[in-house]
Amino acid sequence: MNIEGRRVLITGANRGLGRTLALAFAKAGAREVFAGARTTEDIEKFNSEAAALGAAITPLKLDVTIDAEVEAAARLGTIDILEKDAGRAGYVYRPEIGF
Repeated sequence: MNIEGRRVLITGANRGLGRTLALAFAKAGAREVFAGARTTEDIEKFNSEAAALGAAITPLKLDVTIDAEVEAAARLGTIDILEKDAGRAGYVYRPEIGF
């Protein structure tokens, strides 16, 4: 896949695979990487990290469960690659099976 010169939007880029992919897309020559994160703290951390690396990453507030934030992301213009990494893990303790 040709990444060079592309505009990329990644949901759930505040940590884990999403964060790694945002950095990898920037390193691979993406023109602009929009990195969606849920909290202001995550955005500030990403801003610092991207600036230190000289990466073309624009962190943005994006919680996919909030319509207004999804609508704001839709106004970014043409996106060539969408990487959907947003998600939440939920666990239920079940004593009858030991976890």
